[in-house]
Amino acid sequence: MPPAATAAFTNEQIVQALAQHARWLRDDAAGKQADFARSDLTGRNFSGVNLSKARMVGAICVKVNFEKSLLSGVDFFGADLSGANLGSAYWPP
Repeated sequence: MPPAATAAFTNEQIVQALAQHARWLRDDAAGKQADFARSDLTGRNFSGVNLSKARMVGAICVKVNFEKSLLSGVDFFGADLSGANLGSAYWPP
């Protein structure tokens, strides 16, 4: 089991990480894969966001809203998704 969550992100840091992740998904050199591993994301809103291939290993995703998000290849190993809203989330093979 992965270690307990240790990282905390501000709303601004999450917005910045998601913008860099979107660039990374487009193969933009200025982009960077979103890495929320071992982070406490409790109650955050990721609705409608393309999180493809994001790292969320061991993250606390309790009551996170992933509604209508693209979650292809997201690594949720050991993540706590208790009460997370995954309604209409897209998980292509």
